[in-house]
Amino acid sequence: MKPVDFLINEAENLQFVLDQTLRYDYGLDGSREFYEECCARLKHIKSELKIIDAADVEVVCEVAKDIDDLSELICRIERSSLGEYSWPFVEEFKEISKEICTEIRDVGPPRIPKVHVIAEGGLSSYSIYSDPNRELGKRRIFTIVFPRTLKHYVLLHTILGHEVGHAIYNLPKVQGKLDDIFLTHFVTPNKIFKDQKTVVQWLYSANAPEDVRGELNKLEIDHSIGSKDFFFAFASYDSWIQEFLCDFIGLLMFGPSFLAAHTDLLYSSDPNGDGIHDDHPFTALRVNILLTAAEVLGYDQWVFDQRIQSAVNDFWKDLFAKRQTDPWYDIFPKSSIKQTIEHLKEYLATFEGALYPKPAIGEIEKLVTKILDRCPPVGYQYDNGPQCSHVDFRQIIFAGWIAHAHKSTKVKKTKITFSEINRLCEHGIMQQASIKLMLNNKNKRTRSK
Repeated sequence: MKPVDFLINEAENLQFVLDQTLRYDYGLDGSREFYEECCARLKHIKSELKIIDAADVEVVCEVAKDIDDLSELICRIERSSLGEYSWPFVEEFKEISKEICTEIRDVGPPRIPKVHVIAEGGLSSYSIYSDPNRELGKRRIFTIVFPRTLKHYVLLHTILGHEVGHAIYNLPKVQGKLDDIFLTHFVTPNKIFKDQKTVVQWLYSANAPEDVRGELNKLEIDHSIGSKDFFFAFASYDSWIQEFLCDFIGLLMFGPSFLAAHTDLLYSSDPNGDGIHDDHPFTALRVNILLTAAEVLGYDQWVFDQRIQSAVNDFWKDLFAKRQTDPWYDIFPKSSIKQTIEHLKEYLATFEGALYPKPAIGEIEKLVTKILDRCPPVGYQYDNGPQCSHVDFRQIIFAGWIAHAHKSTKVKKTKITFSEINRLCEHGIMQQASIKLMLNNKNKRTRSK
C-alpha cells in the first residue's frame, strides 16, 4: 500500500470512530459540537488527500501529521466522558479563561475555544493542550489535563493559571503582544538571561551552589553534555523563558492561591529546588521570582479581620520560608519584576474575568469561618431572612488556603484535613454557581419590569 493510500484508509477509520463515539453525547455539555468540529477537520483532510501529489513528501508528511493530531484529539475527547475531574472547578475556570483564549484573526470570525477535560497519572500531569496553528476548523479545541489522584483538590487546581499562559502563547496575536512585554521588560534587560551564552556562564560559574555543580557534573558524565552544548543538546532556552512568563500569568489569574499551589507542587518533586530540567528553569529561581512578584502586587500586605489575620500571617510565613536564600538565585531585580507585572496586568485586564480580583472587605473572613465550621464556603447568610451574594470562585479557594493555615485546623479536636478543606471548597464552588444563576435570573426579572 502506498503512503497516500494508507492515509486515505486511515481517514475512513477516523470517520468510523467519529460516528461511533462523538456522534453521541459525551460529558456534561454533550459532544455534538466536538463531533461537528472534528467532522469539518476530517472533511478538510479528505479533500487534501484527493488532490495531493504523492511525490511531494513534505505535503504527505503534513497531512499525516494532521491525521495523527485529529486521531489523538478524538480519543482524548472520548476519554473525557469518564468525568474524572472536578467539574465545578472546570466550569468556573472555563468562564474566566474563555475570552483570553479566544483567537482573534485578521480574516474570518474569532475562534472561540471549546474545552474538554481528561485525567492522567502523576502530579506533573497538570497541563492544557491547544490545537496547532492550522486552519482546519472553525474552533480551537483545548484539552485540560488533571492528575487523577487530585480530582477534588481544587486548591491545587489553580496551577492551571500557568497552563493558560502556555495555551494563549500559541495564539499568534497574543504571542506577539506577550513577547513584546516580556522580552522588553524582563528578559533583554537582564544581564544573565538576555541570551543563552550568559545563562550558561551563570550556570557554570564558580559561585553556583554545590548541588547545582553536582547536577551539571552528572549531566556531563551520564550524557556527555557540558557548557558548550547545554542548550544545544539538552535544555531549551525559549522554554525556560516561557515558563517564567506563564508563572506570572498564573499569579495574576489566581492570586496568592496560585503561589501556594505552585510552590507545593514544584517542591514536591524537587525538594531542594536545584534540579536541572530541559524545559523548566530551577524551581528555586521560579519561586524566588514569584514571591517577589507577590510582594510587588501587595498581596502580603492585605489586612483582614483579627479572626483570621494570624492565619493569613502564617500563610505568608510558610510561603516566604520557601525562598532560596543563596544570592546566586536572585538574578532578576525587583524593579524588572515590577515593570513586567504592571504591563502584563494591564494587558490581561483587557480580557473579562482574567485578573484575580482583590477580595472585598469581610469576604474572606466569612468564607473561612464557614470552612472552620465544616460548611461549604458560599455567599449566603441568614440575617433577618436568607441573603445571597456573588462570590468569585477564586476567593473560595483563597479562603481554603487561609483555613488550612488556621491554627484550629491543627488541633486534634477541631482538626480539618487538607483533603476535607478541598472537598468543602469544591462543594462551595458548586453551590455558588447555583447562587450566581439565581441572582442573575432575579436581576433579569427586575430589569424586565
